[in-house]
Formats: sequence, structure tokens, C-alpha cells
Amino acid sequence: LRRRPRCTRAAPRSASPRLAELAQWRCGGLAVLDPGKDELARLIEQRVRGMFSAGLVQEVAALRRLGYGEAHVVAQGIGYREAGQVLDGALGLEDAVSLTIIRTRQYAKRQRTYFRGQGWQSYTQDELDAWARSHP
Repeated sequence: LRRRPRCTRAAPRSASPRLAELAQWRCGGLAVLDPGKDELARLIEQRVRGMFSAGLVQEVAALRRLGYGEAHVVAQGIGYREAGQVLDGALGLEDAVSLTIIRTRQYAKRQRTYFRGQGWQSYTQDELDAWARSHP
């Protein structure tokens, strides 16, 4: 799930290039991109498998060597905790991947519930594109 602001260009450039870029946009709302439960599950699995195959376990090992093993994001962050458990011998790699997928899906469900509770409208990408075209 991603939040995507509805923005329009507004202000002239200022001295700082970064601030100038930010100043050019005025946001008039917020839209939640929601690909749907099944597509979201597929995307989560693809992303988690990609993280592990790209070296998440090695990243956690490096963070531990640098003394950051007890940092909250390393010790408890989704994926990082499971990668640490692989290093500790508590989980096999495939079990760590499966557990990370489950925890990520649970987190996404909490996000969807939160967004709904805020009264924020959810859109698929196609719906958001159609809405943007009808609200120039």
C-alpha cells in the first residue's frame, strides 16, 4: 500500500535546488493505492524473496559486526529479525522467508485498517489514474 498525494505545480524556483523542487508542488489531498488483497500478497512475496536473495542475511551480519545488532530495526524490524535468526541458527533460510512474508502481510493488513479508520479513500492504480484525469 502506498499513499500518493494529489499534487499540482505551483511556486517558482528558489535558491536551493532541493527546496525549489519541493516548493513547486502543492498537494490537495491524499489517495491510498491499494492493489487488492491477492495482488498485494503476490507483491509482498516477490519483494521479500528479492530482499533475501539480494543479501539481507549478509546485511544483518554486517550490521552486527559494526555493533548495530541491538538497534531496534535490526533486532525487531520485519525481515531483519528473521535474517538474524538465520545467522543465529534458529531458523532456516526458507522458514525465515516464509515468516517474513507472513509478518509483512500482517503489517499491510494493519495499514489497510488504519487507512480505513482515517476515512482515506483507497484506489487501484487504474481508478486513481481515472480520477486524476477527471480532476485536472
